[in-house]
Amino acid sequence: MNKTFKRILSASFICFLLLSAFTACSKDDEGQPEKKVATVEVAYRITLTDATKSALQDAFDLTVSYWNMDGELVSMPFSSGVEWTMALSLIEFPADFGIGIRITPKENLSAFTQETVRDLDLSYSVSANSMAQDGEILGKGVSRMGVVKKKDMPVLEFAESDNPVITGELYYKVDKEGYIVSK
Repeated sequence: MNKTFKRILSASFICFLLLSAFTACSKDDEGQPEKKVATVEVAYRITLTDATKSALQDAFDLTVSYWNMDGELVSMPFSSGVEWTMALSLIEFPADFGIGIRITPKENLSAFTQETVRDLDLSYSVSANSMAQDGEILGKGVSRMGVVKKKDMPVLEFAESDNPVITGELYYKVDKEGYIVSK
């Protein structure tokens, strides 16, 4: 009986030591506050080649739409240069952000030929990250690009359709905690 008692006592003591060792090694997270999203940094960009710009300006209107810091959808003509960029910081959540393009023919489309669009190349993109107050990126960011190429624009069918419009869109939502979620 004495031997059995010593074994039980020894096993209990070893278990107590192991339990104490593992408890002492645990991480103390209670004193540190969890980081929260302070801003969502968003960058929009549209890029055209020189050939695309000259091909589009005579026969088509290109309209850019984007969500601003106040959550409003703003539309404006793309009228100068071959690149357009916009950066903004979202500080109120939930929120929406995104960019869209719309290509519509002008009335003088009959003067526009298939040859004019041989180099059509237009890209649009959105990139965004949820940021903590100290600049640390939290959660999953987004970086997406859309492209309109000549194959997307068969001019003859396009000109004769009832709704001759080419559109492209990248759209996202920010949840109430400030994290980016898909459409």
